[in-house]
Amino acid sequence: MLLLHLSHVNTQLTGTWQQTFPDPQNTTGGTLTGTASRRLTGNPSDVLITMLWAPAQAGACGFTVEARLDNNDLNHFTGTYASTACPQAASGSLDVTRP
Repeated sequence: MLLLHLSHVNTQLTGTWQQTFPDPQNTTGGTLTGTASRRLTGNPSDVLITMLWAPAQAGACGFTVEARLDNNDLNHFTGTYASTACPQAASGSLDVTRP
């Protein structure tokens, strides 16, 4: 499970992230920073979200995230992630909905 706490002032994002796994040794989290801004090309109503998730634990993986806000549902965004400073590279997609 992934839990995000996001705050924004203008285009700046800050917050925390927490990944929870059945094996508690794999659970990790930390702080996040980023931006949310309108696209300069393509559909100008698209909001692009870029974030850096920094781990709180030394030696844990961090992540870079690129996403797009759903114009039809402002509680939903989709995107991709890639690990940073990680012994094994990891990447994939994410689909986030605020309850």
